[in-house]
Amino acid sequence: MFLEERTEVDEVMQMHSRFLLPALALVLLVMGSNFAPSAPPETKTPPWELAKAKVDAARKAYLSIAQEFLEGKATVEQVHQWSVRWLNAQRDVSSKKPDQIAALEGHIARMQQLEKDAKEKYEGKRGPVSDMFAAEYHRIDAELTLSKTKSSR
Repeated sequence: MFLEERTEVDEVMQMHSRFLLPALALVLLVMGSNFAPSAPPETKTPPWELAKAKVDAARKAYLSIAQEFLEGKATVEQVHQWSVRWLNAQRDVSSKKPDQIAALEGHIARMQQLEKDAKEKYEGKRGPVSDMFAAEYHRIDAELTLSKTKSSR
């Protein structure tokens, strides 16, 4: 008889634990958030300041990765990617057409330099010919984008 009562108690405990443990975890989670330290109040940075900070961050990353390319530590695609990020960050700062054109001209200058560097690396047997052709492609693509931008309204 004692064994039967014990088995019945075990069954009831198992049934309750299936429901009670998740409920208890949920209660502790909700209660615990009330005791957590609150985050400091948000300081809202104006969007134009964020946009300018983004330009500066992209510029620094580009300059670093361009140097790493010269040292054989980065690829043409990485240099191109950071130049595009710099371009897009500059375009976010101003929607005025002259500013957009200036940003594209800067990107073209960077792609021309990348093409020159890739060619020198190839000729010095320090880089693959594919880098030279990829850099040429990226320069042409930038020039085409500038041409389209100048001819649009």
